[in-house]
Amino acid sequence: MEGFEHYVESIFGMKGPLSSATVKEELQKIRLLRSTQEDLKSKVDALPNVIDTNFNYPKVSTKNSHQCFL
Repeated sequence: MEGFEHYVESIFGMKGPLSSATVKEELQKIRLLRSTQEDLKSKVDALPNVIDTNFNYPKVSTKNSHQCFL
């Protein structure tokens, strides 16, 4: 790691984006989300899946501008 001390310190040091305080704070947020109540999880699971249900069947067109439905 010789020669990289400055970079390592700038990333993992007190003011770096991966400092121990920052990592600890982010882990607390993740733990909070992971410990969400089952009632909330079931409500989220009950929401409709708009990506699966909001699209028509794909269309293919030829050079003559005729449309074929798959």
